[in-house]
Amino acid sequence: MLIKWLTSSREPTYTPLNYLQGVKKLRVLTSLITLLIMILMALLLYFSYQSARESQLDSYRQEARNLIQVTNTKLFRKLIAHDSIPATAFDYYSYSYNSQTNQTDKLRSPLVSPATQPNIPGLVGFFQINADHQFSSPIWIKEINFYAGMEQQINSTSPFEKKAFEILQLVSQSSRINALLGNSLNLKKQHWNITFDVPDNLLFYRIITNSESAKIQGFLVERTLYLQRHINDILALRSFSDSVLVKLTDNEGNAGDEYFLYQKTETNEVIVSNPEQTNINLQQQIIDSSTLKWPYSNYDISISTKALPFSKNMFLGGAFLAVLFSALLIGCFGFYRLGLEQLQLAEQRLNFVSSISHELKTPLTSIKMYSEMLQAGIVQSPTHQAEYYDFIHSESERLSRLIDNILQLTKLHHQKQTVKPQPVSVAVLMDIIHSKASSLMLKHNFKQHISTELVAPEETMLNMDLDAFSQIIINITDNAIKFYDQAKINDIERQKVDFIFRRQSGQINMLELEIRDYGAGITESQEKRIFELFYRAGNELTRATQGTGIGLALVHELVHAHRGEVLAVRRNPGLAINITFPINPIH
Repeated sequence: MLIKWLTSSREPTYTPLNYLQGVKKLRVLTSLITLLIMILMALLLYFSYQSARESQLDSYRQEARNLIQVTNTKLFRKLIAHDSIPATAFDYYSYSYNSQTNQTDKLRSPLVSPATQPNIPGLVGFFQINADHQFSSPIWIKEINFYAGMEQQINSTSPFEKKAFEILQLVSQSSRINALLGNSLNLKKQHWNITFDVPDNLLFYRIITNSESAKIQGFLVERTLYLQRHINDILALRSFSDSVLVKLTDNEGNAGDEYFLYQKTETNEVIVSNPEQTNINLQQQIIDSSTLKWPYSNYDISISTKALPFSKNMFLGGAFLAVLFSALLIGCFGFYRLGLEQLQLAEQRLNFVSSISHELKTPLTSIKMYSEMLQAGIVQSPTHQAEYYDFIHSESERLSRLIDNILQLTKLHHQKQTVKPQPVSVAVLMDIIHSKASSLMLKHNFKQHISTELVAPEETMLNMDLDAFSQIIINITDNAIKFYDQAKINDIERQKVDFIFRRQSGQINMLELEIRDYGAGITESQEKRIFELFYRAGNELTRATQGTGIGLALVHELVHAHRGEVLAVRRNPGLAINITFPINPIH
C-alpha cells in the first residue's frame, strides 16, 4: 500500500512516479509526520511540565494559605484582646473601693508601669481625648487642649511630660482622629479599631461613652516592631519545605514594605528573620498572595520562594517523555528506511524486468534467426553451419545459466536446502575452476592463473557443494569478462583472471580464495552495493552490458550457505573478490 501511494499520481490519468520522485514524496511525508510528532511532544512536554509544577507547588500553596488564614485570625484576636484594658486605666488616677476599710483607694494607672501594662510589642504610649478636646495620658497628670498642644513647644525636663507631648504630636497627625474630633465625638461606642495614617506607627483607638460624654482612648505602637513580633511568631510555627519570603505591602502607600524570611537549617530548625531589602532569588516563584482581612485590609501579603528545583517525579516524567520521543523518532526513521527500501526494491524489480527481458530476448532472437536460416537451407557451407551451431549452443548455455541462477536464488530466498556440502580438497577445487572457467576464458581470449600458497592443497579439506562452487566460479568469471569487454581495454597483459588459494591472515582455520581481474574496477559506492540483489550501476534502458543483477547476489547467498564470507576489494587495476570458507578439521 505504501509503495502504491508513493508511486501514484494525483492526476486523473495514472502516471507512475520514478524512483527519485518516490523518494521525494517519501521524505515529504516522513518530514510532516516527524514535525507533527515534534509539535505534539512539545505540547505534551509543556503541559506535563506545567502539571508537575502545579503539583509541586500544592504543598507550598496549602501551607501559604494556612499562613494567611492564621495571620488574619491572630491579628484580629490581638485586637480583640485589648478590650480587657479597662476604660478607667487611661486616667492618671484610678479609683478602687476597699471593702476592708470601706474607703475608696486612689491608685496610679496600671498603664504606667511595664510590669502592669499589657504586653504590646513596640508600644509608644497610651492616650485619651475627651469631648472637650482635652488630651491626657496615663503617664502625665495634666491635661492640655488637643489643638493647642499640637503647636506648643515643650522645654520641660520631665521625661513623662516629654513623652506625653511626643504621643500628642503623633496622634495629631492622624486624619482619622481629627475627623472623629470634628464630629464632637457624637458617636456611639466602638470596639477597638486601627488607623494607619500615622507615619511609622499603628494607632489603636476606641470610643467610650457614658452618661456624661464620649472619649477617645487609644495607644500607639511602632509599626515595624509590632508586625514583626506577631508575624514572626506565626511564621515560626509554619512547616515549609524550603526557604520562603513573606512580603507585607501597604496598598495605601502609608508605609514601606515589610519582609519576613523563613529558613530551615540542616537540622530542620526554623529561623525567622526580617531583612531590610528584598531577596530577588526568593521572589522567583510566587506561591500565594492575598489581602488581609479587617482591620488590616489595607495590607497585601505575598509568599514567594526561589525557583523550585526539579523533583524526582519530574525527572522520571522527563525521562519517560525523552524515551517516548526517541522511540517515535526512531519509528519515523524506521518508517522512512522501510519506505526507501521498498522503493529501492520496486526500482530493482523494474530494472530486473528490463534486464531479464533484454537478456532473454537477445539470445532468443539470435537463436531463432540462425535456426531459421539453417532450416531454410540458406547456409550451405559446412564450416558456416558449424559456426551457427556453435553460436546456438553457446547462447543456449547462457540462457541455461541465467535460468539456473534465477531458480537457485529463488530456492535460497525461500529457505530451501539447496546446498549439500561434502568433504573435498583444495586440489579438487582447483581442478573444478580450471574445467568450469576454461570455456569462458578461451571464448574471450582470457588467460586463467590458478595458484595456491598452501603447502599441501590435496590435504586441506573443505565442506563444499561442488555444483554451488561451480556456480560461484562461473558467475564471478563471467562478470569479470563481461565488464572487461565493456571497458574496451586494449591491453593483452590485463586480459586475465587470477585464482589464488591461501590461508586467511590471522585466521588459521579459514581458507581464502581470491579471484582477481584486471579490468576497469568499481567505484567506492559500487563496492558497498555490489552484492545487492538486482543492483546494477547505470540505467537499464541505456546499459550496454548484459546481466540481470543477480549473479553476484547469488554468489553472496551461496557463500553464506557454506558459512563463508565474501568481500569485494578495489585494486589498481581491477577488482578482487575474496571468498573465505572454514577449513574442515582433520580428525
